[in-house]
Amino acid sequence: MVKELLIAGFPRSGTTWMARMTADLFNAPLQDNPKNDPLIHFSRRISDEYIVRKTHHESITRRKSGYSGGGCQYVYINRDPRDVLVSIKYFKHFGSYYDAMGYMNDHNYTRFMMDWWAKGGDFNISYERLHESGAMSLYIMKKMLTGKSSMDDANEVYDRHKFDNWKDKYPGTMREGTLGQWKSVFDIYIGKEFERQFGQVMLNYGYTQHSDWWRELPDPNGILCVSCGINGHDGLVTHNGYLCWDCYEELESKAFHDGQRKGSGAPVRNINE
Repeated sequence: MVKELLIAGFPRSGTTWMARMTADLFNAPLQDNPKNDPLIHFSRRISDEYIVRKTHHESITRRKSGYSGGGCQYVYINRDPRDVLVSIKYFKHFGSYYDAMGYMNDHNYTRFMMDWWAKGGDFNISYERLHESGAMSLYIMKKMLTGKSSMDDANEVYDRHKFDNWKDKYPGTMREGTLGQWKSVFDIYIGKEFERQFGQVMLNYGYTQHSDWWRELPDPNGILCVSCGINGHDGLVTHNGYLCWDCYEELESKAFHDGQRKGSGAPVRNINE
C-alpha cells in the first residue's frame, strides 16, 4: 500500500518548495492538487512506496482536503506572518498591504495557524529554518518519519532544490524567497494594524516577543532622530536637527560631563548654576 505524506502550510509559506524537496527525498510522485495527476519530474527516481501531497487546509479539516487523509503522515511548514503578507501582496498583485491582510482574513489565516500550532504535524519546520539549515532539516524529517535517513541524500536534494535554482523556472509561484523582507516595506501604520490582527499568531510562533515591535518601524509622517534613526513622536529640534528625548538626554549628559556647553546643539544646563 502506498504511504501518504501530506505537506501542509498556508499559501506563500514555502509549502510548494517543501513538497518538492520531500518528493525528491522520498523518491515519490508529487500531487499538488487532488484534481491533478501526480507529477514525477521533481524526483530523481520514482518508487511505489510513497506519494507526497500538498494542502492548504487546517488540520481540523484535513480529511476534507480532497485526499484520503487516512493513515498519512503530516509535515507542517510555517513562515513569519509578515513575510507571508509581503509575498501575498506581490503574488496576488494587491494594491496595498491592507488588501493583502484582507485576503489573509478571508482565508482564515489565524484559524489555520492556531489550529496547526495546537495540533502540529508529525514533523514541523519553519521556512526560516529551511533556508538556514535545509539539508539538516530534511535529514531530520526523514529520520523522524521513517527511522532512517542519509545526510548525503539530504544534501543532494537540498542542493538540487535551492530556491535560487528554481525561481527563474517558476516565476509565477517562486518570487524572491528572501527572509525578513517585511523589514524593508513595513511602516509603523502597517505594523500596528498587522499586530492588531495577527499579533497572537506571531507571539505563539515566536516571531515576536512583545506587542510593541511595530513602534520602531519608520513613520512616513514622522521625523527621524538624527542620532539613532528611530522615529520620534516627541522630542525637540536642536541646531543639529531633530533629537528624540533619549538621545538628547544622553548627549546632554555627555556634554555636561565633558565640561562642554554645546554638545547636542541645544543649550545644556549646568545643575550648579
